Amino acid sequence: SAYFFGTSTREVKKNIEPFAKSGLDLIKQTDIVSYKYEGELHYTDLVKIGFIAENTPTEMSSSDHDEMVINSTICVAMKAIQELDEKIKNLQNK
Repeated sequence: SAYFFGTSTREVKKNIEPFAKSGLDLIKQTDIVSYKYEGELHYTDLVKIGFIAENTPTEMSSSDHDEMVINSTICVAMKAIQELDEKIKNLQNK
């Protein structure tokens, strides 16, 4: 997970723009599944909860759709929380 501890400082970024897509819509497109690992792994009996990368929106998976990009997935979840917060505020003001 080389990208998990990557730097987030503005100094190393370019073309910075707000993320315009809906975090809620991306999360709704993502199937959350439970599963067990196959093979010789020592934790094959543990039930895990996660994603299937091949079935996940591009914004949260690698370019080959073979793994999840945790940092992007967390940011999409944070965007969805911001959207929900805005919806709650709008309902409270009615």
